[in-house]
Amino acid sequence: MGYKRLTWAMVDEDVAYLRPWQVYDILGKHDLLCHTARPAPKPLKRPPEPDSGLDYLALLRVERERLLQEQLDTIHFIQLDTDHSKENSPDDRAE
Repeated sequence: MGYKRLTWAMVDEDVAYLRPWQVYDILGKHDLLCHTARPAPKPLKRPPEPDSGLDYLALLRVERERLLQEQLDTIHFIQLDTDHSKENSPDDRAE
């Protein structure tokens, strides 16, 4: 049982009214804390370093083009009707 659960169990049973940090300190002084072993985190996988600044710039250019193409693919262009130009359209304004 963890120290926080122990704290509230003692409160529920009217044994003691302590705060969790006080129970933690008491258990620590008497070497009664149990620590669970956690596995070591996996190291981050980083991309390989570019050979030169030019390689990095080329990589940035390719990524920029890819992002632009993704954005352009979502835009749907509508062809304008060439038969209805502004000159031939009825106008509400007096000439």
